[in-house]
Amino acid sequence: STPKPSSAASDVYKRQIQIFLQSFFGKFFIVFLSWSFSFHILNEIRHLAWDMGYGFDLKISQITGIITIFGSFIFAILIYLFGRNII
Repeated sequence: STPKPSSAASDVYKRQIQIFLQSFFGKFFIVFLSWSFSFHILNEIRHLAWDMGYGFDLKISQITGIITIFGSFIFAILIYLFGRNII
């Protein structure tokens, strides 16, 4: 059986993570992960429509691509604000 970390050690690690997440790079990391998640979700919805045979026109494909990109930024901002208990 492996020894469990002491409570003091886990508090130190928790504090280090909090410091990182409150830094500029930590916030950038969180927003980047939120954007990546949002982009992939919206792109998967787009691909599901393609799998059903919709949206193959060049114009429709370009429009849904733009919606996916801008929508992912909006969703990333909303996820970040929701996480900060602003909304």
